[in-house]
Amino acid sequence: MALTVKVFIAGTDRTNTIRALSVDFSDALDGLGPLNCVITQANVTFTPVIGSSFKLSDGASPETIYWAGQIFRVIRRYAANSVDLIEFDIECQPYTQILARRMLWKDFDGKTLYAVVNWINTNILTGEGISISGVTNPGPTITERLTWFLVPISRAFDDLAAITGYHWRLNPNKVLDFSQFSATAAPFNITDSQGDWKPESLEIEEDDSDYRNRQHEVSELAIAGTAGSTGTGDDTEDPITAFAGQTSYPTKAIVQDMFEITVNGVAKTFIAMEYGSIPSSGYHFYYIRGGSGFFELDFGPAVGGEIMRCRYRAGWSMYGDGQAGAGSDLQDSGTPGVRVVTVDDTAEQTARAVIDGGSGVYEMREEQRVVTAAATLKAIGEGRLRQFSLAVKKARVVSCRNDAILRPSQRQTWTIAAHAINQSMWI
Repeated sequence: MALTVKVFIAGTDRTNTIRALSVDFSDALDGLGPLNCVITQANVTFTPVIGSSFKLSDGASPETIYWAGQIFRVIRRYAANSVDLIEFDIECQPYTQILARRMLWKDFDGKTLYAVVNWINTNILTGEGISISGVTNPGPTITERLTWFLVPISRAFDDLAAITGYHWRLNPNKVLDFSQFSATAAPFNITDSQGDWKPESLEIEEDDSDYRNRQHEVSELAIAGTAGSTGTGDDTEDPITAFAGQTSYPTKAIVQDMFEITVNGVAKTFIAMEYGSIPSSGYHFYYIRGGSGFFELDFGPAVGGEIMRCRYRAGWSMYGDGQAGAGSDLQDSGTPGVRVVTVDDTAEQTARAVIDGGSGVYEMREEQRVVTAAATLKAIGEGRLRQFSLAVKKARVVSCRNDAILRPSQRQTWTIAAHAINQSMWI
């Protein structure tokens, strides 16, 4: 039985305007990819609009949605060799792009995975219509202090995934899944005896492109005082030129104590706050100790052009902080404002040395410009080694089935004698 597939644009069925076989998209473990298609019309009855919803589904009730998102780009032209037909090339982005365009500026300390995700969805993603019913509750407790300084939410979720070993994905129904890999069985397996796949399409790949057994995590925001500071006693002063409507003012480092805030040279009142206890009035500005920046309270949105200056003590000390030393994987880089955390998989290094006849060390470096805490950097590094400290084997095949949809995160058994494959794999 063949699948029924319909196209809905801005909620209206537009299936009959789609050029046959022009719809193309990918569905991977880390989420849906962009979708491309072509609309052809002899008489233009509607024009696709950027930002409109785009959905691929069976149109039934209850509905099975195969892809959903928003129109991102439209190119309009005459069809080839015709002035009677108008074509629209459409590129759509999945709803995951919402998490890439929304920014996070927040600290979390000793919170569970669910508590962190719930705060983000409640306070940052308000109005986006995202459900977190697929997030494991409570999930693991993240003991490291998490600090994100104006980072896309998708990047913050990537960091959480690396630390916890969990996987996240925003599905076409705008339900956020954030959990361990599921054990859902695929609707069919790949075996010698079944005609469910094209033998000539089979590819098995192994490579070292992402392999590493030593991971360096580098942060350039771990600043204490001015450049060259040797402790946390120095003041840091950040000048900020405000733009019209601005209500929050970023700082270069985590604020431990605020000493002064001025606007065009005039001192303003401010108060230190904890999360969840912000007053409604009484001060021009407030800041959150252990957070980044300061925020408007009674000052009002900036007109634009004001020179905001804040003088504060940063919360991190790069030198003499007691965290680095001989044999430690927490290293001061020797460069003011830079922290390097190195994590090793010594067992894997030894195993690779036997194979390649050398040191067996394979190193990777990753920039973490929005993560400052050494413990968090270490946790991310350990997560990267969990992901990539073994060479990855990938197998690809083209399915012949049109009545059984394979989806990422399903488990499928491969048994192909000619290629010595007999194992269970994730799609």
